[in-house]
Amino acid sequence: RPDVSVNRTMWTSTVVATVIYVSVGVLGAMAYDSISGNFLRSLASHCNPTVTRISAFVFASVCVGLSVPVFCIMVRYNLTVGMQCGEAMAYVLSTILPWLVSWLFYRGTAFEQVVSWSGQVNNGPVNFILPLVVSLVALETVCPCLPAPRRERSAEESEEPAPEEEEEEDLIF
Repeated sequence: RPDVSVNRTMWTSTVVATVIYVSVGVLGAMAYDSISGNFLRSLASHCNPTVTRISAFVFASVCVGLSVPVFCIMVRYNLTVGMQCGEAMAYVLSTILPWLVSWLFYRGTAFEQVVSWSGQVNNGPVNFILPLVVSLVALETVCPCLPAPRRERSAEESEEPAPEEEEEEDLIF
């Protein structure tokens, strides 16, 4: 709709989402004085109410547990469709290799630190940059008739447009 401001919509939704995320995070942090190690383990402690323990179990099982096979399938599919490697190698890289690497970090704090840092490094781009990139690519794909960004023309281009360019301009406008 032409009467809707894109800037206002994007900024409003970004600010509202940020306020909600910060509010949930601050309220959750205020509920616990100190957490040692794995936060889900602290939530599943017998000291917490039953609802909190059940919620921690459901979150760990549904969100974390089910995301692993989904990501394995997505990585394998992307490697195969992107023609980066064959079916067998894509299976090894997407399914077997991550489990072998995680097995090396299974004990100790190294695994917790890798997970913590990878989450912090990946969440920002995935939540804020990737949706914008996907939107821009989708917009170019769905509506290629949108005007391209302006650029300075070289001396060769500014002399006389080619016949194909004139026809395309007539079709667009």
